[in-house]
Amino acid sequence: MMLYKITLADVIKATPITITTLDKRNITLMVDELISPKTCKEVVGEGMPCASGKGNLYIKFNIEFPV
Repeated sequence: MMLYKITLADVIKATPITITTLDKRNITLMVDELISPKTCKEVVGEGMPCASGKGNLYIKFNIEFPV
């Protein structure tokens, strides 16, 4: 599981996120849903290598609220 830091402004604007995978590739994901600190997004085929290929990557969001 990956924890991704995102600002509240980016959440509201639905800004695409870019993550670095375990094999050092950058992939951009559209977050087309309303996310909260409890949201867990699944990215199929981008997780840990296993006997049958790659597992799925799960992303939880750490939303930074303004102070």
